[in-house]
Amino acid sequence: MCDLPNNEEALHTAQMQLLPSRQALTELMLWMDGVENTVNEDEGKTVTSLMDVQLLLQKYRVSTARGDIRT
Repeated sequence: MCDLPNNEEALHTAQMQLLPSRQALTELMLWMDGVENTVNEDEGKTVTSLMDVQLLLQKYRVSTARGDIRT
């Protein structure tokens, strides 16, 4: 029981080191969900020309650069 403060400090330090990783993983998962949703929205679209492809690529590039895939 006398090591409790040391153990608490070690646990706290470990949690603080892992928190940014967890936050980054959460953000990555949210971004991937957004990408998946956008791709699913565009799944039924008919692409018949180079212009259609360019517009879709531009949409994805702009959305991912902003971090907001849902445009």
